[in-house]
Amino acid sequence: MIRSLREEHVDGLAISPVNPAALLETADSLTEDGIPVVTIGSDIPESRRVCHVGCDYVDSGRIAAQLMGTFVHGEGKVGIVTFRDPVLPIQQRITGFREAIAEYPHIELCGPFKLSRTGEDAYDFVRSYVHEEPELKGLFVSYGILETVARAIRDEGMQGRVHLVGFDLSREIAALMRERVVDAVICQEPFDQGYYTMKILHQYLVEKTRPRQTIIHTRLEVVMRQNVHYFENETDYLSLLHDI
Repeated sequence: MIRSLREEHVDGLAISPVNPAALLETADSLTEDGIPVVTIGSDIPESRRVCHVGCDYVDSGRIAAQLMGTFVHGEGKVGIVTFRDPVLPIQQRITGFREAIAEYPHIELCGPFKLSRTGEDAYDFVRSYVHEEPELKGLFVSYGILETVARAIRDEGMQGRVHLVGFDLSREIAALMRERVVDAVICQEPFDQGYYTMKILHQYLVEKTRPRQTIIHTRLEVVMRQNVHYFENETDYLSLLHDI
């Protein structure tokens, strides 16, 4: 895809690499050809890209651990849910989670449980696992299958007994929060990530200016049942802008 875009003589490129190392030479080759590269969400730190826009994934994992430690009152078994492919941002979330959860000596980590990337096996796995591990008190969902995991916990009647912490908000996740199935999610300003990326490329190409810093971290925001309506209102507003 990137080769075809180069043949179309694009002026700049924003990419979100799943495997940063695999695109290192490509990113540098684009730069050599005068095509600025900005990474979004996932970085290629060794490349000569103009800038990276995204959250600090290690910090997001640390925040998730602090939330989980509070929800389970600092003790019990907590599982980590991830997927099989080695994707750097997900690995960084787990690194941060492990670092911060170590502050709770009475929490026992289970896993990580490596499921499919699309999560089609998650529902059955979670329902089975809560039977096998009745002492489970929490699940940290490191990627985008929180809704599926939450439905499995709800359908087993385990809401309130197995605490769930994950990432990103949707209408479905908001509803599961109100049902007290999902305890908290960490949002990372996805709208702003896209906005700042395009603004940087525009300034570089049109105004001939580079950003003052090579990494721009977006905010990490904790959303819970008590404040979820504020973030839903923001989603409605962004949808309205899209319709316009």
